[in-house]
Amino acid sequence: TLYQSGKYAGRRRLSKRGSPLLRHVLYLMASSLKRYTQRFAQAYAYYRQQGRAARETLVILARKTLTMLYHLLSRLIPFQDIPVQEAHAYS
Repeated sequence: TLYQSGKYAGRRRLSKRGSPLLRHVLYLMASSLKRYTQRFAQAYAYYRQQGRAARETLVILARKTLTMLYHLLSRLIPFQDIPVQEAHAYS
């Protein structure tokens, strides 16, 4: 969450709203997708280069994971991605 008022811009904070179990599962899924898929590995590298913290970046990827899952399930299409050649290259 970003707080702004006039010239003041506060720090971003991670929200802890919603189901803790769902957040945890999505976080673990994002972590695995980051290691084993090109798309998420590139997104992780991009956000880290933008100065985001590692945990914050994984939370962003968790949100992307949820959006992707909804898209795939609502259209009944399989997930396809080029696997990362070296799984630990982006860890």
